[in-house]
Amino acid sequence: ENWYAINAFGGKLLFVLGLFMLAVAWVGRDIWPGPRNAFEMLVTLAPLAGIALVLAAIGLYARQLPEQ
Repeated sequence: ENWYAINAFGGKLLFVLGLFMLAVAWVGRDIWPGPRNAFEMLVTLAPLAGIALVLAAIGLYARQLPEQ
């Protein structure tokens, strides 16, 4: 039961993150920094930070569920 609850919760969070990343990419496609730009590392690591936050939220959610 917990496995299904955790995966449902995580799936929703990952879906929202994906929509957010898609929106940012679509809006910023004309102003996105090119290669060898000073912000290249930030642009590269920002999605990874989002994924790390989602994984942390899933872990916290899993810990609050009752043991079965």
